[in-house]
Amino acid sequence: MRRSAIRDWLCLGSAVLLLGACGGAPEDLRESSEPVADSAAAQADGEVASLSAPTVSISCARPAASNVTCTASASGGVPPYRYFWSQTTYRYDTNRNYHGVAQEGGASRTYFICTEPNDIWPAEFNIKPWVYVLDATGVQSMLAYNAQWFTCM
Repeated sequence: MRRSAIRDWLCLGSAVLLLGACGGAPEDLRESSEPVADSAAAQADGEVASLSAPTVSISCARPAASNVTCTASASGGVPPYRYFWSQTTYRYDTNRNYHGVAQEGGASRTYFICTEPNDIWPAEFNIKPWVYVLDATGVQSMLAYNAQWFTCM
């Protein structure tokens, strides 16, 4: 055997002996079929908090000749939720999309900027509303986009 191979075997053997002399591998490195509850994640009543991130869905509508109103529904994570709303805007004059800055609000929002075009006031832009939520622990959901664009004057 080469010297380096002998040295490697000696180091491995020493590590195994040290682990055995010290009581084995640390608790967090031992194999187990049971999950270990993180005491920091435990709730006051002793149950472990949900480990899933929050999710949110969005539904928007525009009653005839009115503004766009959206409602969001959140689940998962740890309630209560904080809702953050904005929209992607497509402008006809620049032929580009612009992504708005999210603003905190409630579980519903009306987009007063998006009035339905008519014969006098033609369409100038489209919006696609979106929302995300933060749960009580600060974990953020993915963005939820409305399925359709709304034409606005």
